[in-house]
Amino acid sequence: MPMSNTGFVDVITKHAGAGSVGVPELGTFAPLAGPTIAADGTVLLGTREGKVIALHADGSPFWNRQLPTGQTITSSPAVGSDGSVYVIGSSITRDHRGGQSVTIGRGVLYRFTPGGGAPPSGMTEFPRHERGPTTIGFPNVWRFGSDEAVIVPALYPTIGGYDLHLLAFSPEGGLMADWQEYLSGGDLTSEGSWEALAERLGLGGFEHGMLGPPAASPFPGVAIAASPQGGTPSIVLVDRYFQKTIAFTFCVGPSCSPALGFTERLRTPYAPRVLLSAATIVPDLHSVVGTKDGAVFSGFSVNAAVDGLDAVYATPSVAVDGRVVLVDVNSETIALQGSTIVSRLALQGETIARAAASRNHVFVATTDAFYTLDGHAAAVEFRFPWVGGGIWSPAIGPQGHVYAMASNILFVFPPPPRVPHVPHELDVLGGTPVIGTE
Repeated sequence: MPMSNTGFVDVITKHAGAGSVGVPELGTFAPLAGPTIAADGTVLLGTREGKVIALHADGSPFWNRQLPTGQTITSSPAVGSDGSVYVIGSSITRDHRGGQSVTIGRGVLYRFTPGGGAPPSGMTEFPRHERGPTTIGFPNVWRFGSDEAVIVPALYPTIGGYDLHLLAFSPEGGLMADWQEYLSGGDLTSEGSWEALAERLGLGGFEHGMLGPPAASPFPGVAIAASPQGGTPSIVLVDRYFQKTIAFTFCVGPSCSPALGFTERLRTPYAPRVLLSAATIVPDLHSVVGTKDGAVFSGFSVNAAVDGLDAVYATPSVAVDGRVVLVDVNSETIALQGSTIVSRLALQGETIARAAASRNHVFVATTDAFYTLDGHAAAVEFRFPWVGGGIWSPAIGPQGHVYAMASNILFVFPPPPRVPHVPHELDVLGGTPVIGTE
């Protein structure tokens, strides 16, 4: 499956060290636009130069496609249940008519078949409105029954502010739903603005020149999680401007009667706390978001905060035992049981990258190194030194490969060796012995 919404992938991994393969010269990548892993192990990337790249699990070339001239990709691809690959191409132009410079944005959702058929099997223009979207978030795939949608947040400039949109596209490319809310520019705080966030990512909190200013500040996607009680999955959108989270349900298609689109279920304000990360929905369906000084939890029955930490830009992850793993800007890794801190581990470097978790490890990428931690994120097992990391989150493949990026180079760390099959008496009796990994 693709990288999960919680950062956890249910496979065994080995520490990220010896035997890695570097894949250079792929292009350049926007902040947080790291690899997405498909269910068959295909590694998918999108570059600032507008190229969609697919690699085999070992990092060898599979296919690549170039978007039209002038379009860039600033987020990771998303993968549908049939293996289709979705990427968003975006562009910004300036209109100088009338003596004023007006920013006009354009966004296009592209769909590629699992084998990368050319041309794309589908392409859908984002609604333009007055000036089009100037900032587009990360796409995520919503699934319920036999229905599927690609859900993307976007900002549209208006006179005096912005319209925050939450868009849902069908796999065939149709616009299924468009929720929107006006954000008054007069009420916006500088700490919550995208411009201030971009400045922080380039200069604030990091050694100058270590990360470099991004082309565009990361716009978080939505968190999506299935409900164990049944019904449509929960969706959580972070509004950094007004420092709140908004929880929705969504349903369009044959599984819904009637077709409801987006339905707002819960709105949780956090001001004056400053929200920085995307949300993660934990197994009990509460959401957790990184803040300027820790993290906040919200849900229908619980609201809690963890304060006194450094800024947490990295989206929280969930480890194998359900604990929440936070990584702050200075790479301190904090594990929480509920909202209680159970461990703190100081690492070297800075990071905005989310941790990735397997059954037996947690992986953290910083500017200085790629760390393999134990499965509880409480101890370092291996340190792989590099430069230029901390901008892209690691990912884990279905066979246990680990993928990480630094200085626009993809590193592929091999999976654990498979245990050779040894004849067993159960074979003779018609049973099936368990073959694992070492």
